[in-house]
Amino acid sequence: MQKLSKVLSILILIIFLAGCKPEEKFIDDGIVPKNKVNVVDISDEIPYSRNILKVVENGIDGVFNPLYAISDADKTISFLQFLPIIFKNRDLTYTTNNSLAVDFKNINGNLRIRLRDIDWWDKTPVTSEDVLFSLKILLDKNYTGVERSSLLFNIKGAWDFYNNKSDEISGFKILDEKSFLIALENPDIEMDPAFNFRPISKAYYGSVPFSEIRKLDDKPMGNGAYEIYNYEKLNFCNLRSKADFYYNTPAIKDIFIREETLSDKKSDLYNGEADIIDIYGNNEIRFDETIRDNYNMFTVYENNSTLLMNVPSGDLVDPTIRKFIFSIIDEEDFSTERYKLLKYDVGIVSLSNRFYSKIELPYQDVNPNLNNIDGTLFINGKPFKITLLYSNVGLNDFVATRIEEKLKSVGISVNKAVRTPEEIKRDISAMREEMANVIYISNFENGDVPDFGLLYAGSEFMGAPQENRFKMYVDLMEPMNYRKRIERYRRFSEDLIENAWVRGIGSPIARTYIRTNLRYVFNSENLSWYEGDVWNISIQ
Repeated sequence: MQKLSKVLSILILIIFLAGCKPEEKFIDDGIVPKNKVNVVDISDEIPYSRNILKVVENGIDGVFNPLYAISDADKTISFLQFLPIIFKNRDLTYTTNNSLAVDFKNINGNLRIRLRDIDWWDKTPVTSEDVLFSLKILLDKNYTGVERSSLLFNIKGAWDFYNNKSDEISGFKILDEKSFLIALENPDIEMDPAFNFRPISKAYYGSVPFSEIRKLDDKPMGNGAYEIYNYEKLNFCNLRSKADFYYNTPAIKDIFIREETLSDKKSDLYNGEADIIDIYGNNEIRFDETIRDNYNMFTVYENNSTLLMNVPSGDLVDPTIRKFIFSIIDEEDFSTERYKLLKYDVGIVSLSNRFYSKIELPYQDVNPNLNNIDGTLFINGKPFKITLLYSNVGLNDFVATRIEEKLKSVGISVNKAVRTPEEIKRDISAMREEMANVIYISNFENGDVPDFGLLYAGSEFMGAPQENRFKMYVDLMEPMNYRKRIERYRRFSEDLIENAWVRGIGSPIARTYIRTNLRYVFNSENLSWYEGDVWNISIQ
């Protein structure tokens, strides 16, 4: 009887437990992860709050080091956590307000920079050593980020350091913990844009070998207004405000950033479920009045990319062939509002950039001596074949696919291949030896002088004709002030376009929707919302 009673008790317990729902595990911010691959929907779980900013952006790759962050989401997250040396205004002028520097002066060809009394989160001060440490990363030959400005090579000793001829940057002199002096090769060049980068802590990031710094990408040690407290790669990242932030306690306590599919983004817009939504690459809903009643829409930036010919190599040595290829691409339907291959090209810069030259492309009626046999284009008795290389960032995949389709439509065989920038450099060099026809898409940062000095000059990234041309222009830049330097770049752009070395690609479709009740959101044609004094943002 006792045995039967025990069995009955066990059965009752099992039935009871089976009827209980498993306990839901809540993340401390209230997010309940859904059974949805790489997506956490926070709209249902987090109620409307004036202390919570809900952001939808893609690219939460876990690269929260501001010197290496590339994707939109990673840049947002890293920029929320690190301050720049000097601050870039929405009109692309520079100021020491809202920055690490309290003083930034050019004295007789030397930059004197003095830092504020700002600490890293571990309570150690931001010092001159931190700036030097970060500068060495940017100027290292193996640097793979996008924050290096070509203007940094105006610092004395920068080229020697880059080329491993010196372990130090001779023009950088530390005066004290908070002050340093930088000697310039050309004192007339305005250096402000070069110091918009965000330094990292030497004590923290320098605690590991240089080759292992990237292991700390998702474990940042910042000095900014917000700090990560919960994060899942390709899913979500939650940041909390720092009460002891130097400038002031942020008005917004928490910023919740999540990734979403395009359809979910659209749903958020119609339902008003997020405060800031990156609808990158899609304009089809922009004129919907229902949305426009609740959100302001901003063009954050253009997709800045450049299509380059690998010459001298193969059939592309012939300028007529190069012009023919570009004329084919120009016929592509990039002329819609959503995607546009600019008819008035800017060569190495896009129209959102202040450094450009509008010249009409001179190769609309090019007719090279090519034979089309049964839908295949022949050149010099052989089928015309082209390899198209690109890194899968921004809209490159879309642009590359469109180019591939258009070239194939006229009978050109296209091998489209995704590569890292390092692999592109390697493959281009090898293919040049094989005299192969190679075109490739290169990217650069918006609002900066194109980094030709870094990417092309003295490297095998481009063929000798372009390198020689660039060297000619660089040699003629001294002694020039910044404005004249820009003009020289413009002329260089025109040279490249007229000779069909380069084709600039502009895609003015990157849109960010920002709720109308947000105040003090820093946004413009040139800068994104997270690049401003985000600690002042408030929800009305």
